[in-house]
Amino acid sequence: MRRHVMAAGSALALLILSGAPPGPALAAQPVPGTYRCSSYNVAGGGGSCRNLPPLVLEPDGTYRYSSTRGRWSVAGGRLHLSASTLWGPGEILGPDTVRFQYEYRGWRHTVTWVCAGCGQEAAAAAPAAAPAPPGAGFAGVSL
Repeated sequence: MRRHVMAAGSALALLILSGAPPGPALAAQPVPGTYRCSSYNVAGGGGSCRNLPPLVLEPDGTYRYSSTRGRWSVAGGRLHLSASTLWGPGEILGPDTVRFQYEYRGWRHTVTWVCAGCGQEAAAAAPAAAPAPPGAGFAGVSL
């Protein structure tokens, strides 16, 4: 038990040092871009999603998935696709990750989508920061 508490404390210390907020935080809105299926689960069993078409979220609020077209919006940490009658709202897990959970033909489906290249596009658009002086960004922590 003591080892588990120490490990949890160390993980918290790393989060504090890195500046990341402790605990899960939902992104307010997904990044527009091309989302690819990263995992597909049906009733507890994994499946392949490599042949699923991409889900494309456009910056103007429209989306497309295969031949389906519509508008996307965000409310309460969920992504809503106007023309999707099967998926329902998707849970926004981060700025580039969305998970849909729905029932189809008596089976529970969980499909996670990750934006392909969204992280690189944001990093490329960000201005380069000046190098930090030695020792900057470090804080002493005792556990």
